[in-house]
Amino acid sequence: MVTTFNTIEELPTFTEKGYHLDIIPSKPWDKIYAYYELSKFMPPEDDYDTSLKSKFYNIGRYNGVQLSFLDLLKGPCEAFANQELEYSNMYGIREYLNGATLPAHTDRLATHHISAIIMLDTDTDWPIEIQGHDGEWKSIIMNPGHILFYESAKCLHGRSTPFQGKSFKNCYVHYKLKNYQYGGE
Repeated sequence: MVTTFNTIEELPTFTEKGYHLDIIPSKPWDKIYAYYELSKFMPPEDDYDTSLKSKFYNIGRYNGVQLSFLDLLKGPCEAFANQELEYSNMYGIREYLNGATLPAHTDRLATHHISAIIMLDTDTDWPIEIQGHDGEWKSIIMNPGHILFYESAKCLHGRSTPFQGKSFKNCYVHYKLKNYQYGGE
């Protein structure tokens, strides 16, 4: 049975806090990092959000890369949410530059229910802030090889502190809930 929801308030929560930081096991990390190494030979593309101080390397446009990322991380994302998921999108690699911030936001209500941020490389710490289901904000430092699972359509998240380093690279995977459907417009 598919449950329809129309608003963020109608979308249920699936985890206690709404987020979980973990370390990517070595086998998937090796594959992810190999894709990251290939991205170093790519020129950046135009980014859809020109307000960000960032560069966008669209490794997902290459045949099989997006599907490979989504396949690698679907099981861990399903385990985090205790829900069956369907593919939505893989985005990145995004490289944030000195002075970058990311306004607090939630992700697309129709398609980005459960997401993960994969931390690839940085020259200095830059916390992500996330508002848990309890309403409290948590500041999280991610290091290369870390993955942050989160209920991205429910939990506000962003980076309010300007980045003080030269380069911060991560990528994102997004899934939609198999048994829930957005009915809004």
